[in-house]
Amino acid sequence: PFPLDVSIAAYYIKSTHTPYMKYLERVKENSKDFETIQSSVVKEAGDYTKTRYNIVALSLKQLIDAHTDFRELLLLISLLDSQDIPQAFLYSYKPEVIVDNFIYNLKKYSLVSSEASSDPKGIVSIHRKTQEIILTYLVKTLNLNSDSPLICTITTTFEKYIVE
Repeated sequence: PFPLDVSIAAYYIKSTHTPYMKYLERVKENSKDFETIQSSVVKEAGDYTKTRYNIVALSLKQLIDAHTDFRELLLLISLLDSQDIPQAFLYSYKPEVIVDNFIYNLKKYSLVSSEASSDPKGIVSIHRKTQEIILTYLVKTLNLNSDSPLICTITTTFEKYIVE
């Protein structure tokens, strides 16, 4: 649904003669080599090297640098359904003032879906592809695995919220 993605895909497929399904597999894997060739193809086509992953990753880095608790909140929202995330659930994980600051910053970096950015019911929604990028970025930068202490903490929060 993003014009940048459509342009990148078209240039990549045309330049490399990669079958469409193979391109989609590479997008899901999102390897460093794929990002590099994708940036090169786009640069040759229009002197522009930013892919959506790079753009979102830059915003994520700035978010994490803004407040140390944001990385945990980002991981939390990347493990949920991307639509209709209750703020009450986020409040059960971190203090309200931190969550409110987090949501403000998500809006600031356009990481919140526009229809949810002004929702009066206390829910937050993000685009599904953006959520995938967030999870991929965090897994890479935080070296996460299934027995990571951060994952265990989030799992405990899920359990407590469900019980309540």
